[in-house]
Amino acid sequence: GRVGADGQARELHIEQAAQVTRWDDTETAKVTPRRTDHGDYGETWEIYTSDYFRMERLEVTAPVDIPGTPDTFQVLFCADGEAALQWDDGDVRLPAGTSCLVPASLPGYALRPVSGAATLLKITVP
Repeated sequence: GRVGADGQARELHIEQAAQVTRWDDTETAKVTPRRTDHGDYGETWEIYTSDYFRMERLEVTAPVDIPGTPDTFQVLFCADGEAALQWDDGDVRLPAGTSCLVPASLPGYALRPVSGAATLLKITVP
């Protein structure tokens, strides 16, 4: 059901992806996630920070307020579950597998798991 910019269905390359996947990869992870926050909402883990970007994993089990970042955008990717992103003027649902660009102009927002828990990746510029 994916379409390109031309409105035509995009071909999926499932067989090719399966052929290049390293199913037997047992190498140790190159980075070790570090828990940076734990609260009533769940946990936040720093996955990786470089000069160019920072990636965090948010494990959300209850509503949490997220401050805006006036100097940069935020990218959210819902990896598991479903979350609702809410701000003063509206809201949007993020089911697993979807992404959302949060503009730097947004002063803050709330994340709420829709049912149970949601795991999101948050990418920002450091």
